[in-house]
Amino acid sequence: MKKILLRYGTQPLFHINWGMRQSFIILALYSNMLNLVALPGTFGVRANVILPMLVGNILFITLCLRQFCWVKRSSYGNWFLFFTFFLILNLFYTWLAYPGEPALNAVKTFSTFTVLFTYFIFLKAAQEDLQAFLHMIIDLSSVLAALFLAQGIAYNVKGIQFLSIYGFNYGNIFLDYRNGYIRLIASDLVDFAAVLSVGCIWSETILPNHKKRYWLNLLLVLLYEGFVGQTRAMLLIIIGVCLMSSLFMKRRNTAWKIVMVCLTVAGGILLSGDMLRMVSKFLSSVTMRTDYSMYHRIDAYLYYLNVMLQKPLFGTGMLRANPLLPENYILVTGGSQFAYSDVGIAGVAGKLGLPGIVFYVIPIWKSWRRYVVSGKKDRMNFVLCWGMIFATLSLSLFDAERMIVLAVYMAVSDVSRQNCLERLNDSGQPGLVKEEGGNRHDGYSGSACNCCTELSGL
Repeated sequence: MKKILLRYGTQPLFHINWGMRQSFIILALYSNMLNLVALPGTFGVRANVILPMLVGNILFITLCLRQFCWVKRSSYGNWFLFFTFFLILNLFYTWLAYPGEPALNAVKTFSTFTVLFTYFIFLKAAQEDLQAFLHMIIDLSSVLAALFLAQGIAYNVKGIQFLSIYGFNYGNIFLDYRNGYIRLIASDLVDFAAVLSVGCIWSETILPNHKKRYWLNLLLVLLYEGFVGQTRAMLLIIIGVCLMSSLFMKRRNTAWKIVMVCLTVAGGILLSGDMLRMVSKFLSSVTMRTDYSMYHRIDAYLYYLNVMLQKPLFGTGMLRANPLLPENYILVTGGSQFAYSDVGIAGVAGKLGLPGIVFYVIPIWKSWRRYVVSGKKDRMNFVLCWGMIFATLSLSLFDAERMIVLAVYMAVSDVSRQNCLERLNDSGQPGLVKEEGGNRHDGYSGSACNCCTELSGL
């Protein structure tokens, strides 16, 4: 791979490989950087959706032209092949089943799934240097979390606004409030990077150092979500991953266990009253229907599961969120403004049918299998698995805004597994290397199909 090498005299300072350079560009675009300043009309909102997809597709095509066999032999190569074939069938189904809808709208919905191809770019970066790749994501998340936290505090306390509010409230030009405070929604990269930080904290085979960096990111993300983002589903995902890691990962440090038990007991005592009020509020919101944001998700769950039963092969297809015809609009929204992305796996079932659930579950299953096959040494895959499991309950990773998160998770899962198995192999446990069918079709062999052509022209 061609590198960018910076020198001071004859001493090299640092180098940046191809995968890292391109990954940084994609992640920076995905971080909604164009919303940080006021831009004309809806340019910033549209560009933040289109540019990551466009750049990612161009880089993926370039990678295929240069190293097609490497792409083909990657761990998720077959998954992408069959999933793309299914999406193409779904596209034709949508054209035939909904003739009154513009064909271009279905193509636009189909194009959002191509963001997943950034997996190959991220995989290249992670193979070059997994630690540097993770640090790039985590540091970017920390900077954005701190920036939004500062904006939220400045506005709530002094009414000072130094960021462009437009675009960070689901594209609304008016300010959004929750619990009496301004609400700003940053990129999903900010939230889901915290799951990677948890994986780094617990990992003993990949990243033994830099724990302070990961704890700082976790703290900043929790503060951001608690006071600015105020997305309850994300808080549940992060807290759930932390709890599962604490409960099921055995550590030699007994002091850590004692601290966790004390904190859990103290937290339970201090928050018992608040927890009872929260449970009471949730039950009343469901039974008395007093809180739309809570009870409508239960209705949406039941609705989209019912849609899957009626349309098991393709679901509602590639219909956009707001179809043109009234009957199709009712089909997609349930007549109550339901949204696929709010209800996790149920939304996937309603949108893509039973095959969509299968394709969604495969990355989760692979991460869990990799953790088990490694002799429960690959803790990064354990954390990624539970992060995706908790996301299935509320926030679908097949949503256009979060598919790039799934691509990052799959790439990190691949390289984490490879690093862990190589370490186990070096320690005298070569039998663990054969994980998936005994064949090493994981994309890490540089000589696969004699296709080790380097991206020297990039």
